[in-house]
Amino acid sequence: MTTVYVAMINDRHAEPEPELFTTAEAAIDHARTWAQEHAHYDDDFEEPAIPEEWLYYATYSPESDAVWVVAKDLDAEAIIRTAITAALRDMADLIDRGPTFPLPPSVISALVRERADNLAAEELSR
Repeated sequence: MTTVYVAMINDRHAEPEPELFTTAEAAIDHARTWAQEHAHYDDDFEEPAIPEEWLYYATYSPESDAVWVVAKDLDAEAIIRTAITAALRDMADLIDRGPTFPLPPSVISALVRERADNLAAEELSR
């Protein structure tokens, strides 16, 4: 498992923006700096008590604009396996498509699809 740190910026004038970091310190520093730079007045910036699962929380306006940081565990192997499975399926489709016109499914594309199915099955069995 790999842990990533997500800094969420929730500004009422824009879409929420998650930003990923490899360290908690970098994520918290980014969120704190964002909030301080976007506070209209010095007293708009506040760092109130936070829920236990959050690493950082701050508000920077009286209208609920806020930033926060949470840690999330990612299964890097599962992500890579999913990407490889999708790439194999795309490759099989390209083989079947042929240079200028569709071809009947070939042995090679069938083997590629079978490998993609096996990888997907391994993921489901975990």
